[in-house]
Amino acid sequence: MIAYHYEKNKPEKILIASGVLVMVAGLFGIIAGIYESFASIKFNETAGIGAVGNGLLFALISNVAFFVGLVLLIIGVIKLARKNRSAR
Repeated sequence: MIAYHYEKNKPEKILIASGVLVMVAGLFGIIAGIYESFASIKFNETAGIGAVGNGLLFALISNVAFFVGLVLLIIGVIKLARKNRSAR
C-alpha cells in the first residue's frame, strides 16, 4: 500500500524536486553573475556597462531560471495538496 501511494504521488514529487533543483541552480547563477561583474570591474578598473554587462546578463538569466523553478515548486505543492485532500 505504501509503494502504491508513493507511485500515485510520483509526478508531483518529481515536479517539486525539479523546482527545487532549478531554484538552487538559479541562485548559484545569480551569485556567479554578480561575482563575474565585480571581477570584471577589478580587471578593467572601470564600472561601465561594457565591463559589467556580461555578468549582469548572466545574473538576470539565472534570476529567470530561479523564478521558473519557484513556479514549478508551487504548482507541484498545490497539486500534491489537492490530491492528498481529495484522498481523505
